[in-house]
Amino acid sequence: MAYLELPNGKYIKVPEGMSPDQAYDAAIAKFPDLLSEQAKPKKGIGAALGKGAESFLGAGQTSIESLFGADEAAKRGLRREEDIAGKYEDQIGLDKLKEAYAAKGITGAGGELLRQVPLALAEQAPNIAASLGGAKIGAMGGSAFGPAGTVIGAGLGGVLGGLLF
Repeated sequence: MAYLELPNGKYIKVPEGMSPDQAYDAAIAKFPDLLSEQAKPKKGIGAALGKGAESFLGAGQTSIESLFGADEAAKRGLRREEDIAGKYEDQIGLDKLKEAYAAKGITGAGGELLRQVPLALAEQAPNIAASLGGAKIGAMGGSAFGPAGTVIGAGLGGVLGGLLF
């Protein structure tokens, strides 16, 4: 399966029996706005939650696809991550804290940290939910072996819930 890179950095599949030029023309005819300027990246709590959910589901998809061809799955996973990075503004990170500190000192860095905390929690919500769900299932399974089994089952379930993706 061949892929054709468009001028906006996106890729389209070239169906078998079709030349890259034919695929390009067909894509433009079907999606006229394909080459238009990309929409402004989304930001805010909702965007952070959406980015986290898409990343979580994309990682799961890559995990499943890797069972049937690791190299191709990795390439598709990278393309998915690039698409996600283009859709959502990068709202959290150490660089933003450094910029705030350089501009406004410790007060600015503290304010930036307070701004980032809810965004980071929203972005990690799907991962947190998977870990908590795994812990709950593990605790329920381990409860057949008494209180120690409940604790051990919860710990193992929480770790496995997060590791699967």
